[in-house]
Amino acid sequence: MWITNAAFADLFTVFAKVDGEQFTAFLVERGTPGLSIGREERKLGLKGSSTARVVLDDVVVPLENVLGAVRYGAKVALYTLNLGRYKLAAASVGQSKNLLGIATRYAKERQAFGKAIADHGLIREKLATMAARTFAAESALYRVAGYLDVAFAGLEQQDADSTDGYAAAAEEYAIECAMVKVLATETLDYCADECLQIHGGYGYTEEFPAARAWRGARVNRIYEGTNEINRLNIVELLVKRIEKGLVRFDPDKPKFKSLKSGSRISGLKEQREFIGRVFRTLIKTHLTPIASQQSYGAFADLLISSFVWESMCVRSVGFEQDHQDPARGSLAGMADYLWLGEADMQLERHAGAILASCGHQDWSPLGTAGEAWLYRYPNHRFGAQEPIAAAVLESEGYPGNAF
Repeated sequence: MWITNAAFADLFTVFAKVDGEQFTAFLVERGTPGLSIGREERKLGLKGSSTARVVLDDVVVPLENVLGAVRYGAKVALYTLNLGRYKLAAASVGQSKNLLGIATRYAKERQAFGKAIADHGLIREKLATMAARTFAAESALYRVAGYLDVAFAGLEQQDADSTDGYAAAAEEYAIECAMVKVLATETLDYCADECLQIHGGYGYTEEFPAARAWRGARVNRIYEGTNEINRLNIVELLVKRIEKGLVRFDPDKPKFKSLKSGSRISGLKEQREFIGRVFRTLIKTHLTPIASQQSYGAFADLLISSFVWESMCVRSVGFEQDHQDPARGSLAGMADYLWLGEADMQLERHAGAILASCGHQDWSPLGTAGEAWLYRYPNHRFGAQEPIAAAVLESEGYPGNAF
């Protein structure tokens, strides 16, 4: 089901169990007796992409068409999925930037109440939040890109012996790839929706690009594993690694010792301590209840929010220190605060849901530092919007040079 390019593909990757047990990947050529293609799916979006089902009826595949080796199918599938999720995140960030440009240019042209709608505060808030969320997704994406570069360093694609190395490198950062996939695709959904809203009635017509973009963006939360499946994977993989002793939480020792102290880095340390208390409460004393998937989503979102804010903080402070560009670092810092204003209450809600699922009735396992951190930056939200909105309007889109 849902096979992309099925209508005209010459080669299909098919997974099946040898002897009913050994999960294996096969290459099946078009024209093989018993292989047929179903009707084109009539989709909500992605009209230019062929999607159909592939029907296999007593298809005989020669041994030499095994991809990798018998029983190697899981590695083939997961290698593709892990990197596919990262690439999907990268594409979603690019689309978010494009939609911000479309929305900004329209907002500068559209007149209402005697002036461009870009001069109205609620529209400027939308543009600023779109930019901040895109900056957040891009920061996490760059961070994972660095991880993958290091993981794949020294591996040669042409070397047959490097197959296991590639699979292992992709698996090493499977959690991070899943996190950025969820984050970036949901960021794109937000940007597509706000782009349509800024266009008003025209956004609901096919005359303007917002409607097509909104329809096309929706599928990103479904393929390469739905975002719900990815949230489950994040938690399940982490729990397995903890059980194997491969992950150790040490929130009291931040990794960013080279960075100068400041409100953002101090807040980052407090945030690590807060998240660490939630993790310890859940993992060390309540590992069994986490098997109840009701807490999976909250736990995954807690991890994602922590990962993203770390990425944004380090990036913005890096602009100030490494590039000697305080103005750029300041605007990126504004994006930190604006995004945090969106996320802090979610963090509190997620942590509370997790602790409640473990039977806690109050915040006592966290102490007071967690609550103090959650409310440290509420006043920065509205002050951060205007300079970001101004940069977006000046750039007529994502202010990449400003960020």
